[in-house]
Amino acid sequence: MRRFMLALAGVLVVLTSVVDAQQEPPRLDPGQRVRVHEGNRKVVGTLLSTDSSALRVLTSHTDTAFLKRADVTAVDVSVGQRARTVSGALTGAGIGVVSVGFVTYALAGFPSITSGDESLVYVAAGMVGGLVLGAGVGAVIGAGSHTDRWEPAIWPTLTFSLGGPAGRSIALGGHLRF
Repeated sequence: MRRFMLALAGVLVVLTSVVDAQQEPPRLDPGQRVRVHEGNRKVVGTLLSTDSSALRVLTSHTDTAFLKRADVTAVDVSVGQRARTVSGALTGAGIGVVSVGFVTYALAGFPSITSGDESLVYVAAGMVGGLVLGAGVGAVIGAGSHTDRWEPAIWPTLTFSLGGPAGRSIALGGHLRF
């Protein structure tokens, strides 16, 4: 039975990694929320248009950024938001343990660990209470705080364009990732 469970767990790990490897990175389409990397600068906004020489990104209601395609090192597409519940809970737990633990330690008269004083039980209880209370408050605060999730976009970094009839063109692009 144990071998069967190990084999089943191995198959599940392999299947999930195969499914994850088969997922296509998001395409770069106008109207998407994007983060464009240009040297040391990051521009976040809504993609308005792309062509062979530039990207046009709406950064606010009235500001538009024109980014030369040659200067752009990467483009990420927003794939949603996630709450910071876990990081908020961990931060709150740490703050709760330290602050409530110190307060109970001070109220107990700074007992020595080697003295065998029973007030250390109260300090330990205060630290556990601070951990629980801090984790709860931190989780609530973190649940209200959201951050974007970004994935690298597929976009041709090398483009050859051929002029076509009546203003139409044919473009061939390539993207290499190592």
